Amino acid sequence: MNQYGLFAYPSKHSLSPKMHNRAFYELEIDANYEAYDVGMSETEEGRIEELKTFLDKMREGRIIGANLSMPNKSIAVRFMDELSETARLTNSVNTILSKDGKLYGYSTDGIGFERALLDKNINLSGKKVVLAGCGGAGTAIYVRCALSGAKEIVLFNRSGKRFDEAKERIKSLKDRCDIKLFNLLDREVLEREVKDADILVNATGLGMGDCIGKTWVYDSSILNPKTVCFDAIYNPFETRFLEMAKRRGCDTINGLMMLIYQGAESFKIWTGREMPIDRVLEEIKMNVKS
Repeated sequence: MNQYGLFAYPSKHSLSPKMHNRAFYELEIDANYEAYDVGMSETEEGRIEELKTFLDKMREGRIIGANLSMPNKSIAVRFMDELSETARLTNSVNTILSKDGKLYGYSTDGIGFERALLDKNINLSGKKVVLAGCGGAGTAIYVRCALSGAKEIVLFNRSGKRFDEAKERIKSLKDRCDIKLFNLLDREVLEREVKDADILVNATGLGMGDCIGKTWVYDSSILNPKTVCFDAIYNPFETRFLEMAKRRGCDTINGLMMLIYQGAESFKIWTGREMPIDRVLEEIKMNVKS
């Protein structure tokens, strides 16, 4: 039986095992997917050693494929033998394939985002995308937007490490599209850029966990009813951001299909087969709050 897994901390809340194990069952693949707590150390050096232990298991073939969540996505980059273009541009890996003792790193979150939009017949090409939150998910999304022909990308993040990292990263994307970065707390700029957005994305943690009921949208009146509003959060099913957008008349999309499609892309990288999306969606919906 081939072994696959998630390297994250905390990992036990993840829906990835249910998603992939259902897919293995439906396709009669002799494999198992398990969540591993990786990244528990309080120090950077400790987290590196934790991840390296599991990556060594992958090189030995004891684990064939893996997904990664924070804090492991950026750490893993240095240990890969090859990186996909998206993984290189995001400096982040969320999917690893072990083959012949080598590790291949990919980033599938952006593909998941794009496929979720395509489900609604929304193409990124030629669009103005405004995105709040330049962490792991946000970075994957805006890089995918640039690679898929977005006309303009406007990013918002609070000042700090992630803001500075985004400022450096977007330099490599400026030849692909018009891309700008602003402070999320600058309401005047936020209101100006949001009013003509084709797609507005929440990639912050506001709306989930301890931040349920919160959003950076300080007033629904700043939203354009013609804007498609996307929230990368899938639990809860409808965040405050999406509630406000829906009341304003916007089309809304939550992060559920992004989750499934990014997993489907990982599944295909590992197995060469298409994930049975309908069956997996049944499984996931039983575990997501409405």
